[in-house]
Amino acid sequence: MASHGDELARTEYEALLDAAESYREALVVRLVGETGLRPRELTRIRPDDVHEQRSDPPRYLLSIPTESGGEDRRAYLPTAVEGELRRYVRNAGIAGDERVFSVGARRLQMLVSEVADRAATRRSDPSLAGISTDGLRRFFARRTLVAGVNPRAVKAAGGWGSFQSLEPYLPEPTDDALVAAFDPVEPDRIDRSDGTTASPPGIPGRHRAVTEAILESSTPAEIEAELCETLAGSDLGDDSVAGPPAYDLAWIERRTPEDGESPHAACGIDADRTADLPGSFEGSREERPGEVAVVEADGVDRSPESVAAVGVGYGDATYATLFVGADREGAFGTDERGWLSTVGRQAGHAVAAARRRTLLLSDTLVELEIVCRDGNSFFVSASAQLGCRFELDSLVSLTEATQLCYVRLEGAPPTDVFDLADADPGVDDCRLVGTGDEEWRVEFVLLGSSPIVTLTEYGTTVLAATIEEGVARIAAECSADAEIRAIVEGVRSAFPDSELAGKREVERSVRTASEFREGIEQRLTDRQEAALRAAYFGGYYDWPRESTAEEIADAMGISSPTLHNHLRKGQHELLRTFFDGPSTDETR
Repeated sequence: MASHGDELARTEYEALLDAAESYREALVVRLVGETGLRPRELTRIRPDDVHEQRSDPPRYLLSIPTESGGEDRRAYLPTAVEGELRRYVRNAGIAGDERVFSVGARRLQMLVSEVADRAATRRSDPSLAGISTDGLRRFFARRTLVAGVNPRAVKAAGGWGSFQSLEPYLPEPTDDALVAAFDPVEPDRIDRSDGTTASPPGIPGRHRAVTEAILESSTPAEIEAELCETLAGSDLGDDSVAGPPAYDLAWIERRTPEDGESPHAACGIDADRTADLPGSFEGSREERPGEVAVVEADGVDRSPESVAAVGVGYGDATYATLFVGADREGAFGTDERGWLSTVGRQAGHAVAAARRRTLLLSDTLVELEIVCRDGNSFFVSASAQLGCRFELDSLVSLTEATQLCYVRLEGAPPTDVFDLADADPGVDDCRLVGTGDEEWRVEFVLLGSSPIVTLTEYGTTVLAATIEEGVARIAAECSADAEIRAIVEGVRSAFPDSELAGKREVERSVRTASEFREGIEQRLTDRQEAALRAAYFGGYYDWPRESTAEEIADAMGISSPTLHNHLRKGQHELLRTFFDGPSTDETR
């Protein structure tokens, strides 16, 4: 077990986090244990020191200030820790140029010791009481180095002065580790069950083949068939992937098959034979996209030596499980599992895109009404606890697992809702956008925690949603040939207390360009339309601009503030017409 001088295990680090009783305690532990900061460095950091280095997906760096206000170095700030830091700063009302922790380094060291003592008491493990900030720094170094992070990057991020300082954290390689380290330099030969010998399939070339096969497919069924054929079919005719197939067999099972237990696609094995195989792999169906489980096969004629089960899905929604079998020793090593994880997520992206494409092109749609009473949904739980009402205004997809949700709130103050949101891991952030007479417009950044998000992950378009008294009623549409049972079961897998309350087929309404212009004309004043025309044809919206606002205003004989007022209101009406549709009963 961990002591002050021993290496900290992952389970012991998690015990420390579990013992934290406030955002500040958890944040201090994570900034040291997952970012490698020293206590004295914690006392100098400010919210403005966080920099977004990449936006898709978001990745962050943290500038470490010196005592004099300069910059000592930049540390890598994990996305989850950045979210905790942002939440703490918001709740504590800390300005961008203010220090996050207004206490000294000694007080922060004592804070970690207090959390460690609490963890030792709760776990009945006295050794946990010896955990210190030094131990957390060693945990950061060892965890990152063992994970294969470049030692130069670890040295720079943690502020170590030399590689000799890191050497104690590098474990001595085992015999297997030595072989694995040099394996990419001289790949082993593989002895196959049929007596032939061939080199392992090249992952980069095979990955390109998988990508091309997925991109060339237009329906979920075609994606599944091409994926299985690419993984377990014959030579693909590409020099980069010439040779035997990557796997002896491959098949895909959807989570809620419409036609029994047989797979929707298979290669290398007859479809009716796969019904015998899954019995050996009970529990291997992965719950999240990209997760990989490897199980041994036995007791089945012509079964492979081992089989990997890969979750196929998008965001948090898993549509199916991909099974691949290999009859070779040493199959499914670390690199190969990483590649299969990418394949699972990539195929999930393609299936989601195909469903959305079908929805966009379909003339006939199916409107679904979903009713959810599950307390795992944040909005359902909040409406039941506070007696309030939420109504969806708009949903904006930020990443595959993150949605920006705008809702109207009635019946409870936003502060009460924000308190519940802070405690919900599925709500990343929230803020008040606007106020009305008896309602508020609120923005939520959702990582899950809502059947609305799950429905979008299954390729549907959410049309409307109201949540009150612990009941969510959601209207969504999908194409007529969509697998409705799979969509509903997907929602139920995340929120069991949900049901399909109704469905009906509708014809897609077609809105012509003339109808769109008529809707705009009903909303724009003459001056707003004139300002927009002058700005558009005068090059104000070009990049770089051919005319400034002052030049357009001078040509129209009005002041610059007046022009900006007309443009802002006119743009607002254009966007309303586009997003909300024309209104015939509104006056100018």
